[in-house]
Amino acid sequence: MTNSLASVIVNGYILNKMAVKWAKFIYNNRSTIKQYTHHFDYVLGGVADGQIFDLVKAVDNGLDISDFYEEIANYGTYDQLSIHNEKIFTYSIIRLIKVVKAYDKEKLYDKRRINKKIEL
Repeated sequence: MTNSLASVIVNGYILNKMAVKWAKFIYNNRSTIKQYTHHFDYVLGGVADGQIFDLVKAVDNGLDISDFYEEIANYGTYDQLSIHNEKIFTYSIIRLIKVVKAYDKEKLYDKRRINKKIEL
């Protein structure tokens, strides 16, 4: 087994802009009926923050993904780097400061509405 960074980080996904593709990825990850699991080592892109769970349920019930996009694009967003391969931290490229569980409804965002802090 090689110890190079390239052998650890194999599969990343970057969403550079809010678009229907971005909305579909968000929907797939938040829908309880989709049971979607991705296998990316990291995902970088805008966060659809806000109360979107009703909209996710609406897509589950037939709302078109384009309409879902139009609705969630109205919320403020910020970029998030989401790490899904803990081996990335072995190479000290970034330092882990805080982890937030994805479906922990009791967890509150800090005042800047950032739920995962990463130092580069």
